[in-house]
Amino acid sequence: MNYKSQIFGFIIGIGLLSCSDPAPQIPVNKMEREDVKGSLMEMNKQFYDLENEEITRFIDSTKWQGKREGTGIGIRIIKEGNGQKVALTDDVTISYSIKMLDGTTCDKLTKVVKTINLEKGEMIMGMREAILGMTISETSEFIIPSYMAYGVVGFPKCIPGWTPIICEITLIDSNKRL
Repeated sequence: MNYKSQIFGFIIGIGLLSCSDPAPQIPVNKMEREDVKGSLMEMNKQFYDLENEEITRFIDSTKWQGKREGTGIGIRIIKEGNGQKVALTDDVTISYSIKMLDGTTCDKLTKVVKTINLEKGEMIMGMREAILGMTISETSEFIIPSYMAYGVVGFPKCIPGWTPIICEITLIDSNKRL
């Protein structure tokens, strides 16, 4: 057989293989709701497990001296505060800095001072949960999983999606609202 015949045979073979009926593809919008929900839940669980492993490796490799709460947030008190713990209905003034586990920071999230209403949810869920356990003048460092931080979207041009963060917070003041 000559060279041209081999090429011709190869092209015919590829053509015949590409004409076979593959298993039908079902668009996501045509799938049963329960199938989609199950797939998404499984993917989310796998991601949660991977991120949990990443946080555990960080804690082990840096000898981070803190504890992890049931929510997944890690807490390390740097400086004890005084007085009563913050309540959900309080307005609080905090100073905070946020960085990624690898130490990368973002100017927009460094040494920020804000007065916020905890009840209105004016911040990421993980920071709100962290502040609720603090007392005035306390400084603590928190490891916050992505699902309680910036989630899938991230913080534009700063924190990529699916990224756990380290947040150092100082509770400057707390005012009870009536």
